Amino acid sequence: MATPFRFPPVERSVLALLGILLATCQPAAENDGSTAFPPPVSNVSSEPASGSLLQPTLAAHDALHVIQLETGEALHVDVEEHHLDVAVELYDPADQKILTFDSPTGGHGLESICFVAQTPGAYRLHVRAPDVSTGSYRLTRLEVTTATALDRDCWLATQQFVDAEARLGKEGTALIPRYRQAAQLWQRAQAPYREAIARMRLGGLCFTLGDLETEAESYQRSLALLELLGNRTHEQITVMKLLADARWRQGRIDETEALLAKALALAHQTGDLDAEVSARDQLALLKKSRGEAHLAVRELKKNLETWQREGQLDKEAESLHFLGQVYAEDLSKFPEAIDFLDRALEIWQRIGRSEEQAGTLILRGWASYRAGDPETAVGFFEAALKLAEASGHQPSAAAALDRLGTTYRALGRPDEARSAFERSLDMSRASGNLRNQAHTEANLGLLLIAHGEAVEGKARLEQALDLLRPLGERDAVAQVLVGLATAERTLGDLPAALRRYEQAMAQLDSLRLSARSAGGRLAPDPIWQEHYEGYVDLLIEVADHDGGEKAVASAFEIAELNRSRNLYEILLEAGIELREGADPELLRREQELLSQIDAVATQQGSSPSSRVSQRLRTLGLDLEEIRDRIRLSNPRFVEIRNPPKIDLAQIQALLDPKTHLLSIVLGPHRSFLFQVDSKSIGVRVLGARDEIERQARAVYAGLVRRAGPGSGQVGFATRALSDHLLGSSGLPPDASRLVIVTMVRSPTCHSLRSPDPTCPSNCSSMPMTSSRCPLPPSSCP
Repeated sequence: MATPFRFPPVERSVLALLGILLATCQPAAENDGSTAFPPPVSNVSSEPASGSLLQPTLAAHDALHVIQLETGEALHVDVEEHHLDVAVELYDPADQKILTFDSPTGGHGLESICFVAQTPGAYRLHVRAPDVSTGSYRLTRLEVTTATALDRDCWLATQQFVDAEARLGKEGTALIPRYRQAAQLWQRAQAPYREAIARMRLGGLCFTLGDLETEAESYQRSLALLELLGNRTHEQITVMKLLADARWRQGRIDETEALLAKALALAHQTGDLDAEVSARDQLALLKKSRGEAHLAVRELKKNLETWQREGQLDKEAESLHFLGQVYAEDLSKFPEAIDFLDRALEIWQRIGRSEEQAGTLILRGWASYRAGDPETAVGFFEAALKLAEASGHQPSAAAALDRLGTTYRALGRPDEARSAFERSLDMSRASGNLRNQAHTEANLGLLLIAHGEAVEGKARLEQALDLLRPLGERDAVAQVLVGLATAERTLGDLPAALRRYEQAMAQLDSLRLSARSAGGRLAPDPIWQEHYEGYVDLLIEVADHDGGEKAVASAFEIAELNRSRNLYEILLEAGIELREGADPELLRREQELLSQIDAVATQQGSSPSSRVSQRLRTLGLDLEEIRDRIRLSNPRFVEIRNPPKIDLAQIQALLDPKTHLLSIVLGPHRSFLFQVDSKSIGVRVLGARDEIERQARAVYAGLVRRAGPGSGQVGFATRALSDHLLGSSGLPPDASRLVIVTMVRSPTCHSLRSPDPTCPSNCSSMPMTSSRCPLPPSSCP
């Protein structure tokens, strides 16, 4: 039972006077919830027990309380914060500081302390706050009781927690046992809020250490305690987002989505803008992982505008980082990605956030790698590794090593690549980070297969596949399946290889459909085309073994289906806009944006500045989004978005007896010419893509120089190409009409990979999601 505060009788008149004077220093309470303090008249003394005159330095927004305690009495204090981070200091009767308590909840939550007096006297409680114009705080509990065993446990826990907080910056994860002991003592003391905060801090340190299992357990326990309390909404949202991130890294995608949806609803309900936009960031990345990159970009751009408007640099840098990630990894738009990431790096460096800077450096290196500049990428990865190791953050160090391994491999340095992958794996296994482990296992497996170690490489890929399936990363699963197909083919098991390819193609088709459902496209990764080429090549090998037309027909159908599905991307890449039937409001908005872009571009030409350049980039992104929505509303685009399966018999029904279809499929090692008439299908094996393209360029160059087709050089080049494609027998003798179909490479230099010797071109050599071969700049035609 609480007892009243006790003061010596001689002090009471002084208390009343000083209380009035201190009250006049406090800001008046506003109707909008500004700072409110309890009347200090009955609990403030002007001098400590030592008898020396106390002259505290008080800001107008501080509060001072001097409380008389007897030996064995317990003091409990709660200070409620609202958009204002305060610290609570306690001084003993000799005016020596006992503790400073500042919980890790930021400007929301409770500063909640307990203390058991060992000596009698007047103790000073000082609540220090920064400028209260940013928010408010309120003393909600100031209570003295006779100490119980629970109070003593609570005081011991407070000592452990305060000591750990004071040493956190220097000792980091070494303080995990102290935080764990504080949480256990608070649990024994039946102090659920304090326990929840200690377990939240414990989870954060386990993240730094890379102990994913303990991290998730800590956040789960913290959230359960906060939900039981029922009135700690902000803290619940914070822990929900932290737990969602841990669950995502554990591959528990459904739980991740449910937690983020709940956090978003709570944040919106309580008007917490920071929490709401932060939850949207995480939901956007979840959409990205499911192949819905365009939806993710729309959310992230809105969030970026919010943080820029609010002036929150750290949040702005996060949104820039996430946008760079989507543009680099999912949309293959590297100049835009690099711009976003460079802006994020500048902010991280300016505000001194080295751990976040390491993560963005990794992504910046990856954007350079994907854009075809592996040498530059190495510098970014090495800088990220140095920062991560200095801060002791193993997940970032492991990720940097994985990217370094991929880059070394692309540069023809397999021994260094293997060493980097193995170091990364050791860190990921030790920390329990399943996503990093899965990616690096796969990359190491692909490296081994490419260098003749198919058995061990296959075993690595099987382990990676078991880890990846629950993570929801369909492109990564597809690449591992293709790697397994290559291993099975190398080991002579063609039926198993075919099954792996079928599974991989299903994953890639679902990714494309997800992007198209948003009116946009998921820019095909360069290796996707090679996956289809490898599938066709394998089917032809099966046909060679079986001697029948069934496998040839399947190869033809797969090649044509891929060609028809690529039509959607080709139209978008070429900038073709079909507006018939589109929403008039969207068309009006498109014209507005084009006019604004023209005006800003003119301004940029006359007086260039970074601000004008930024405005131009923003308008360009807005225009891209509007055009995605125009396509989504256009029935003609919808028709080609998901073409039906190609059937050989249906195509043959369209051919009369004198019409022949010649379909050319180019591949990195060998290409194929399918010859189809109304009754049969055959296939001719051709040379590699590079050889055919070289011959085709020779013909084209001669025609551009306006040399006649019958002239010597052009005629020779034309005959060489014809003989290569059709053979010495030439065209079918009964063919009076020919339909010739082929697929050329994209004119976008970075979007297809060259068969450069430093980047092996067969499917077994292709790295996975976190590691793809670049297109060397010299390979651009």
